[in-house]
Amino acid sequence: MRSLRILQALEATGNAAVPGSQTWYRNLYEPLVDMGHDVLLFCTEDGRQAMARNDAQARARFSQKLLDTFRREHGRKPFDLFFAYLMEGMVDPSVIDEIRKTGLFWLWSRIDRPPWTSARGLL
Repeated sequence: MRSLRILQALEATGNAAVPGSQTWYRNLYEPLVDMGHDVLLFCTEDGRQAMARNDAQARARFSQKLLDTFRREHGRKPFDLFFAYLMEGMVDPSVIDEIRKTGLFWLWSRIDRPPWTSARGLL
């Protein structure tokens, strides 16, 4: 199996109320690295906090930071996969649209209804 370059956008924990929890980090990030993939972890805590506070300015800052990181790193060495766990209200949908326009595969995981209708491909 060839190694993939992956932009993974998620928090370390699936439950911020549990001190020290690293459920998603240990189960979604570490195994990919252990398999030899080149994974850039983009923490989504700022997006979750913006959503929780219903703070449009914080959401815009988080969205721009995600897009800037993607553009910079994808330009340096292209990604094969965008793997994100984002809920509605965390990120501006136009950012996801911009990432989708690159044509790379993406996997979107979330628990609320999706504002984006389909993925180009799944692993």
